[in-house]
Amino acid sequence: YPQASKITISNMLSMCSGIPDMTVDGNEDLVSVDKTEEENVAAIKNWVFAQSLNFEPGQGFEYANVNYFLLSDIIAQITGEKYSDFLRSNFFEPLGMTHTGVIGELDSSPKWAGGCNYQQLDRQPGLTNGCGDIISNAADINTWIKALSAGKVISPESYKAMTTSYSEEQYGYGMYTSIKGGVGHYGAIGIYSAFDYINEDNDDFVMIVFSDSVYPPNMTTVVNDLIDDLM
Repeated sequence: YPQASKITISNMLSMCSGIPDMTVDGNEDLVSVDKTEEENVAAIKNWVFAQSLNFEPGQGFEYANVNYFLLSDIIAQITGEKYSDFLRSNFFEPLGMTHTGVIGELDSSPKWAGGCNYQQLDRQPGLTNGCGDIISNAADINTWIKALSAGKVISPESYKAMTTSYSEEQYGYGMYTSIKGGVGHYGAIGIYSAFDYINEDNDDFVMIVFSDSVYPPNMTTVVNDLIDDLM
């Protein structure tokens, strides 16, 4: 990657790398449901590596899922495992998160959606690696959030780095750092939207919101109203 020497892992984690996202007009045929995960991953990397940066690393902020897509690929290269296998053996299984996996496993694990109706997405294999591919439920996410903040997933020093802002957008490492006295993150894919939150002054105040009916941009309003009511 010609730009690699300029970019740090921290830049990518904090969306300050300047790497352009692949979800732009004209890229509709970049990946396909008819291609394998390996073919789609290669196509995305080839496209990204041929682009100029949108700004010098560390000199701006632009939310781009491609940062986490590439970070998951780095983990796979370092460990020699599929990213999803690495997550399961190092995090999900040790924490007892039995209803958590990746979107490609949903067909073979219908119990993850037990009691709910779900619409399977037309998914392009590999497109959401590291940046939107996790399937879970409220109980498992509650386990994850509490373990994360308690130092059972990463060290207290790393958690502090994760929840420190690196730009004017108040964004840390995969966390917005200024959400009504706490940290958390919104996300949406297709008809599904989700949010997780932990209050910085009260670790017991954790909120997880999932929806398959709230229009994703409206999730911010729903969540802010809920936090106001509960606080």
